[in-house]
Amino acid sequence: MQAAGLALVVAGRTTPVFILSGVVLGLGTAFGFPTLLAAIGAVAHPSWRSSAVGVYRLWRNGGLRPGPWWPVSPRTRWASLRPCAGSRD
Repeated sequence: MQAAGLALVVAGRTTPVFILSGVVLGLGTAFGFPTLLAAIGAVAHPSWRSSAVGVYRLWRNGGLRPGPWWPVSPRTRWASLRPCAGSRD
């Protein structure tokens, strides 16, 4: 589902497609993260399981923090990285 959501972001040209891609990415995240969390809990020794899960959640959630500070559209995001993005030459 994550790959489908990312493909929709790349292929999207309209707001409804971007909204749909956000929903698909959210569902993929909802299915994927608990599975990974359970896998980490399963392989970690009980004496350090809470630390392993905590470190995993720290890095996972740390990637979610910068998202709201980026521009809304992926095209806007990439355009902001190019020099003279606003010019129409």
